[in-house]
Amino acid sequence: MPSALTYPGVYVEEIPSGVRTITGVSTSITAFIGRARRGAVNQATTINNFGDFEKIFGGLSLDSSLGYAVKDFFLNGGAQAVIVRLYHADPGNPAAMPPVPAPGAKAALTAGGIALTAANEGRWGVNLRATVDKNNPSADVAAALGVAMGDLFNLTVTDTGTGQTEKFVNVTVVDSARRLDKVLAAESRLVSYTLPNPLPNVSAGSDPLSQAEAALAAAKKALVDKQNSDPGNVAAETAAVPTAQAALDTALTNAKNAVSDGLGLSVLDFLPANG
Repeated sequence: MPSALTYPGVYVEEIPSGVRTITGVSTSITAFIGRARRGAVNQATTINNFGDFEKIFGGLSLDSSLGYAVKDFFLNGGAQAVIVRLYHADPGNPAAMPPVPAPGAKAALTAGGIALTAANEGRWGVNLRATVDKNNPSADVAAALGVAMGDLFNLTVTDTGTGQTEKFVNVTVVDSARRLDKVLAAESRLVSYTLPNPLPNVSAGSDPLSQAEAALAAAKKALVDKQNSDPGNVAAETAAVPTAQAALDTALTNAKNAVSDGLGLSVLDFLPANG
């Protein structure tokens, strides 16, 4: 805007130019796109060290060079990386005899009537364990939500691969602010939940893999106790341990076969839809 002239003289007025100074950008930030063990798919995630990559994306994998590239980047002075995980679904082999069905992309587990799904794709979800209990429901929470105390329960989810545990207290499947699908969508990094119709009858319990692991632990304890109390009569307890181990091994194998880490990436996986 021109200056208001109040007296004779020489005036200097600076006029803004359309030219802008080119600002330098950091050369220590790099984006990486590829296959990883775990983590959100088709979503950019910023990390600041390789420890972040191990925690979020599962670390090094023989199936992908992505982890090695990220590790070398940080070893050579990189400060920040943007990671985009891609996933190529496994279609199975319907032409085989007998046909091989397509494995799931996300692991599933059920505890106490609650059918949960791993938060993102990959076989890492087989490491998830879930337990539902109805210990110490809060009367105040029930009253505030407008639900019965019997409708409240607690859900604990553990990733045995990383040791991470999430616990959700006083949740319910009844429509309210603490409805389980809403709570998990906002707070969980491990699992998600889709509310079924009709609503499930929720009870205390754990998932089948947890039950098989508990059965093996109980069999081992029973053997040790019998060896201490009656070492000459342990045949039944000795036989129970390999039986429980075999049951757990079968359950783990079935769980792993039901979900896939995905196939190797193709050129089309790196392009947007219709790209």
